[in-house]
Amino acid sequence: MIKIDKGIPLPAHKYLKYPFMFMEVGDSFVVDAPKRANAAAACCDYGRRHGKKFSLRNMGDHCRCFRIA
Repeated sequence: MIKIDKGIPLPAHKYLKYPFMFMEVGDSFVVDAPKRANAAAACCDYGRRHGKKFSLRNMGDHCRCFRIA
C-alpha cells in the first residue's frame, strides 16, 4: 500500500517566483546571474502561455528581465 502524506505544501510554479503577471511593457526586475537560466526559462514559458514577450540582458554581476511586449 502507498502511504499518504498530509500537510505538505505544493511547490510554487516557476513563473510564480517572478512578477510577470504584474508587469507592464517597459517594466523590469533584477535576477542574480547564477539564476539567469531559471529566469530565462520562466520568461519563455510565461510569455508563450500568456501572449507576452520578455528579454533578459546581462548587467555585470546580475541580469535584468524586461517586458518588451
